[in-house]
Amino acid sequence: GVLMALLTSAGAALVIAYGEGTFVHRLLALPPMRWIGAISYSLYLWHWPIITFYRQYYGLDLEFAEEAGLILASILVAALSYYLIEQPALRRFRNARSGKTVVVGLLAIAAMVGTSLAIAANADKVRAVPPEAARIAAYVTYDDGPWREEQARTGRCFLVEVEQVYDEGLCARIMPGKRNIALIGDSHAAQYWLALSHRFPQDNILQATGAGCAILLGIKPLDRCAEINALVFGRLAQGVTLDGVILSGRWTRHQLPFLKGTIAFYRTRSIPVTVIGPVLEYEARFPIALAKSIEMGDPAYTDRLRRTKIVALDRLARQAATEAGAAYYSVINAECPMGRCATISPVDGAPLHFDYGHVTQSGAEYVLRNLTLR
Repeated sequence: GVLMALLTSAGAALVIAYGEGTFVHRLLALPPMRWIGAISYSLYLWHWPIITFYRQYYGLDLEFAEEAGLILASILVAALSYYLIEQPALRRFRNARSGKTVVVGLLAIAAMVGTSLAIAANADKVRAVPPEAARIAAYVTYDDGPWREEQARTGRCFLVEVEQVYDEGLCARIMPGKRNIALIGDSHAAQYWLALSHRFPQDNILQATGAGCAILLGIKPLDRCAEINALVFGRLAQGVTLDGVILSGRWTRHQLPFLKGTIAFYRTRSIPVTVIGPVLEYEARFPIALAKSIEMGDPAYTDRLRRTKIVALDRLARQAATEAGAAYYSVINAECPMGRCATISPVDGAPLHFDYGHVTQSGAEYVLRNLTLR
């Protein structure tokens, strides 16, 4: 972002310094271009609020017609602001004493700040939030509590910092007399460990997970993933007898060839592999989006914020996994039976997701309800 800003600034400086008499000078001197320049400050002030509020309601991905409409709306509002606010203010204060101008400006700022603070302090009175919406919205802080300690076992079996040490004795301990099945991947794997342990209590679910770790053969691991990478492709795969492997992650198309190679690695060692597909993702923090849909009485609001490309990725991941000889479990099909996507877990009424895509514990229990392991 900084580099692009520097390039833009440098280009503008070059036009100002050397553009006189050139085609660019004549182009910028045209009345429409000069008019855009005149309203540019108002345009700068107004365009982002307009775009932000629109995207909050309709989602981040915009069609061409939407983009064009937002540009026109921004120009229209900027022009109104220029003629009705900016120009009258300039005419009124251009020749006024500087002291008066400063006082008026400070009073305007104080009024704006005071009004904002008053509204924030009395938000419930200004706009009452339904109790159910408030309950759902509270899950936006879920990852600071149950997620870290119980669901993902952060800092022990799920590493997020280079300084953290993987607890192999806790997370990768082989238990004789049980099926030992290793859950391997990133945070989109860690989110399932506790639910898997509940669903398959007769099995020992090992956990080898790290934030952002694509633990796949052929992909260079991040520093915090190196220890886990060495474990799953070394001692766990060759030094002990694993009865199964579960691969899960925030899959990308780029990773699918490496996923196939990783499945082949375990298959040649007679270790069955199950691949858990991508989870639904949203263009907002899901508890906030769901709370808004409840408040507005608009159940389709969360549908508009859903990232539709995930569905195509789910199909591609299934194809890659099955071609390589692995079992595949579609979380999207589990979350959206008959094409209707669930939002609240029937286990305890929690939202299925607590951020853009990670699932809550009861959400994990729900989406894995039909999973079977070889």
